[in-house]
Amino acid sequence: MGLPHDDLHAKNLVHEFTHAGQQVLGVFRRPVPTWVYEGLAEYEGLFHATEHNRTVGFDSLIRYAHETIPDQIFLAKAFGGDEYSLTTSDVYFGGNVIMKYLADRFGEDIHNRLVRHTYASFREALWTEFEAAGTSTSQVFADLQAWLAEHRQR
Repeated sequence: MGLPHDDLHAKNLVHEFTHAGQQVLGVFRRPVPTWVYEGLAEYEGLFHATEHNRTVGFDSLIRYAHETIPDQIFLAKAFGGDEYSLTTSDVYFGGNVIMKYLADRFGEDIHNRLVRHTYASFREALWTEFEAAGTSTSQVFADLQAWLAEHRQR
């Protein structure tokens, strides 16, 4: 992502410490998609390590998502059904983008609520959060695409 060495090292340290904390605290009591596990660690490393990562790194992340994975991330049909769920082909950077969007849209504590959910599946936890906010997965996807477009234009 073009981060200076000190900022890249800081991001990587926070990323790995996030994984260690996830394990020690047992925050993933139920399976979550890999993009959530890795995306949350990338999010923490980028947005909570250094100011440079938070600003310049975010711009690099948006540019990367736009140029590299625009049609391969964020929405997928559930297996054999008509229901959709958020997903990404790039579990690190795409997951980070989704986590940043969710924090911006639903508040920073959305991550905590999602990883500590008590529902049968992560998808059910996600849908419940969206429903509580008066929206749907398809609307969140549309809002995410608009959010990405807005940040690409800055």
